[in-house]
Amino acid sequence: MKRSVREDVVDALKPHKVNWSNKQTLLNLSESLSSNETVTALEYVRCHKDGGYLSLSNQRILFTGMAISISLSAMRISIPISTITSVDIRGRLLRSLYISTAGQSYEFTSLSESFAQCIVNAVSEHVPQTSSGPIDSADRLLKLKQLLDAGVLTQGEYEAKASVLKSAL
Repeated sequence: MKRSVREDVVDALKPHKVNWSNKQTLLNLSESLSSNETVTALEYVRCHKDGGYLSLSNQRILFTGMAISISLSAMRISIPISTITSVDIRGRLLRSLYISTAGQSYEFTSLSESFAQCIVNAVSEHVPQTSSGPIDSADRLLKLKQLLDAGVLTQGEYEAKASVLKSAL
């Protein structure tokens, strides 16, 4: 059976104009996805000094390290979105993304701002909000301001989110 890179993986690569220098890694990524899983975003990043593709699917975040050869296994990290307890972006030019679950923390570096924000947005849609009381809303407003000051959010994004939170105060 001939191996091929899945169409959703190819589509996720298009915005980044990624070259296909390591097709083996993309094949490994395609084969590790379930049939009901769709990749929505993909970018080349670094994790523990290893390069590879960080992909966002409708079910999980998956890091697939660069495959040096068919016989050597590459690093693979699978983080189900439902297990993520926090996600944080740091840095200005090339972002670092910190993802935490109940028992593990992960750091991915050299992400573009748009890709890092895409992951944060996807996680925030799936992570349940604990409360929506005045104290929580005030804390979230402060966090929004920090994200604006760090350049993660645009002024328009900040104002839209802040108006929703202010109404809960």
